[in-house]
Amino acid sequence: MASLVLLALTHTVWDGVFSPSALGVIRDAGAQRAHSHTTVFDRGEQLEHEGRTLLEACMVSLLTETGDCSRFVEYWYRDEWLPMDAHRDVDETLARTLLVGDAGAQRCPIHGHVLYLDAEEGARGPTCVLEEEPSEATAAETDDAGSADLSMSRGGPPRPLRRMTVVPVVPGRLLRFGGDALHAVPRPTLEWISDVERNVKEFKTQFPEVFYLFTSLALRYHSPESPNKN
Repeated sequence: MASLVLLALTHTVWDGVFSPSALGVIRDAGAQRAHSHTTVFDRGEQLEHEGRTLLEACMVSLLTETGDCSRFVEYWYRDEWLPMDAHRDVDETLARTLLVGDAGAQRCPIHGHVLYLDAEEGARGPTCVLEEEPSEATAAETDDAGSADLSMSRGGPPRPLRRMTVVPVVPGRLLRFGGDALHAVPRPTLEWISDVERNVKEFKTQFPEVFYLFTSLALRYHSPESPNKN
């Protein structure tokens, strides 16, 4: 990996993680599979599994390079620039089935990742990562990955914001952020800071982006929508 850029305590960007030719191979594999659904890959207790497909091998290599020892990887694919409101990645089945007070329990991954494969010239499609003020529960968390993954206190309702990190799309770029971080994708790019109206129909066929999103988990999520299948 080249051009390491440290953006914040839990947000990091690497550029040039794969060569242009390798990005093309990964992009073609993703287009052939064309899955917008979520898939879970088990790396094994000793992280001995290197991936069942080219796409999983790609993600395993990135996690290995970043020193991520999480056993499970949940991943999905996007081939267009879609607006996404601020949200956390959570175990959705657990949130629906286990209440903490009046709200669903939130168990977040250890890290979230976005691997940008391609984008038309002029596309920005930034991923915005929002850093919040720490909660008392967050401050009391241990640094142990397994304990953190089990925790249901790292999410919760949005807290006051400290800063926002904006990461534009660049082919070959990898974004890594804390798994409990709020993140969003505006479309148009200046949607939040101008009078530009969101018009998904107008932009539907313009500036497509292709990227993989994946999260690393110490424990597998309970979601039935996330089968461990080829």
